[in-house]
This record gives sequence, structure tokens and C-alpha cells, in this order.
Amino acid sequence: MSGDKPTSKQPRDDTDQSDTETATVIAPGWAVVFHDDPETPEDFILHAAMRHLGLDIDAARAVAAALGREGRAVAAKFPKSVAQQRAEGILAAARPKYPLRVTVEPVEP
Repeated sequence: MSGDKPTSKQPRDDTDQSDTETATVIAPGWAVVFHDDPETPEDFILHAAMRHLGLDIDAARAVAAALGREGRAVAAKFPKSVAQQRAEGILAAARPKYPLRVTVEPVEP
């Protein structure tokens, strides 16, 4: 059999590095944005950023600092459906105690 083209009896070897296929990468186009308020404590912002957005402590602290400084902070970027799910999770955790506002906004190109 010829080694050039896969047949039904010869599966394609996807590990072959000679292929010149290109992978499609979907860029995150939506931002999860925290909005400052006088009642939500920084500890909750840190917890939410780490637990719901997967940020490490240093990144979570940077979000909290930007939030205090600017009144809003882009915490993470995801595809739209993921950003919406993450924002909803944060709001569900906040609602019993805090008036935290979190929005999902398109990322500027």
C-alpha cells in the first residue's frame, strides 16, 4: 500500500509532523466585568475571581485593585457562553449577601 493517503484499512497517523494542517483557535471575545459597590468586600471579589474565573491570587488581587481604582475591572475573557455562565455563577454566590454587579461585555478588537 502507498503511504501517502489514508485508506479505510490504513488510518491516518495524526502524529505525523509533516502535515501542514492549521488549527482554528477561537479567541475569547467576551469579558467578565466586575463593577464596584460600597458593600461587597474585597475578600468576596478575591474568592469569586479565583473560584469562578480560575484566577490565581495575584491576578485576583490585580482585579480587586483595578476595581477599587477605576470602579470597574475586566476580570477575565472567554467565549460568550462561558463568560455568561461564569458571571451567573458569581452573581448567584453574591446575591444572598452582596449587591455585586457583574456584566458580560464584548471585547474591543
